[in-house]
Amino acid sequence: MTYYVYPGAEHSRFGHSLGVMQFASDIFDTLRSKNESILMKALDASLDDLNVYRQRLRLAALLHDVGHAPFSHASEDVLPPGISHEGQTLEIIRSGYIADIINSYSGTTGTTSEQIAQFFVPRTIDRRVVFLRPIVAGELDADKMDYLIRDSIYTGVHYGRFDHERLVASLCVLESPEQEGGMILGIEEGGVHALEALVLARYFMFTQVYFHRVRRAYDMHLIGLLKDVGVTYPAEVEKYLEWDDRKVIDLASQHCNNTHARAIRERSHFKQALHTPDHTDAEQRRSFQWLCEKVSDKFEPTKLLFDEAVKASHKFSKIDFFVRKIDGGFDKIEEMSRIVKALEPIEQYRIYADQSIRQEVGEFCRNFCKDKGIHF
Repeated sequence: MTYYVYPGAEHSRFGHSLGVMQFASDIFDTLRSKNESILMKALDASLDDLNVYRQRLRLAALLHDVGHAPFSHASEDVLPPGISHEGQTLEIIRSGYIADIINSYSGTTGTTSEQIAQFFVPRTIDRRVVFLRPIVAGELDADKMDYLIRDSIYTGVHYGRFDHERLVASLCVLESPEQEGGMILGIEEGGVHALEALVLARYFMFTQVYFHRVRRAYDMHLIGLLKDVGVTYPAEVEKYLEWDDRKVIDLASQHCNNTHARAIRERSHFKQALHTPDHTDAEQRRSFQWLCEKVSDKFEPTKLLFDEAVKASHKFSKIDFFVRKIDGGFDKIEEMSRIVKALEPIEQYRIYADQSIRQEVGEFCRNFCKDKGIHF
């Protein structure tokens, strides 16, 4: 629903998927140009096999988002229990829609749909896929590189820009410091600042665009509409693929008396009545939950929305990502970058209210916080 706030943000995942495929290709080619023999070792592949693995990586990058629900993450709450868009991606690649195409060329490419599907299996026994997968889905992957730049261009902001050429050129294959004989994707010391720029670009895009107060409001109206009319996306691939953005938008026309449908159709979203800082501590979080209970008791629940916008700018604290230092040694990125180490997760909470009571709700929140000594 971002185009409701940024009119240029009408791009689709089709263009994004092509961009991710291109970035993944560039990363592979960079690793190959730097040291072909060490890449062959990482993939346990012959020289002739490198092109096969490049093609598999490109296909995985191209197909990485095919399982997304309409309107992307905004409507994932109505996926069936235990089903994720990643799981749907896996099933779609294995289904006839995609598998028949890939397998029809397997005689010449040496690639089957199941080999592409392995990129989306949480735990795979093929160590070559384990090595390549972070290029498609990791903390420094082609997916983030493309969507940050693409979203920045289409929304007309500069927050998502970073030196992607320098970043790609700095990636390298390392012998794992933690696993004897293992090979991992890493970065040269000279590329640390480019990596920091990507992390900061992601941080600012979340705080300024993805978590924009109005954009979030429309996401909640969308999911509110779907839940009100009893929508649950089907798990079966054939039926799941029948759901697209247009089908969801049509629901707003079919249920024009629904509060959320009217908000979407008439662009009359609920207004922000209160918000916490970008980084909310534990005490503020508890206070916000307490306040929400009081607001719910005081005002009609159907005229309220409560938002939790939480996202880590990176996950380097949970995974080991290594930097090859100029002196030949290795160190974790968190030890090489104070920016990466210091950047806290985004955690912002909001209360929205129907325009008819927005001012009253805001005043109630301010008075309650003042009386209870709550500071946001």
